Amino acid sequence: MALPILDELVPGIQLAVFEIVWPAHPNLDRILFRVDDHMLDVYFQWRSAPTEVDRESSERLMQETIDVAFDGKAPSIRFVSEAAPPSEQYHELMSEPIFKSIASAVAPWRLKAGR
Repeated sequence: MALPILDELVPGIQLAVFEIVWPAHPNLDRILFRVDDHMLDVYFQWRSAPTEVDRESSERLMQETIDVAFDGKAPSIRFVSEAAPPSEQYHELMSEPIFKSIASAVAPWRLKAGR
């Protein structure tokens, strides 16, 4: 991975996504990432086509989360929003199973509420 520090930051980014991005966008199915040519690609997989507002909001919230995680020195980010899964190799940042795992550890009441 071209950004080795990313491995250390993923758990914190996941917690921030759990708190901020995931509940704000119930149409999100998964958030995936990969490092490609020293760029961070963030892939939003939607259950159905997002509205322009949802797409812009999810990208803004994710950009802010990554900026904080990297202490203002975040890598360049490309965002992709699709309903279909990507064909390339990505790592899962957030999904229903990851949500449930985090919720059971830090916010069990969120399991009953959904997101």
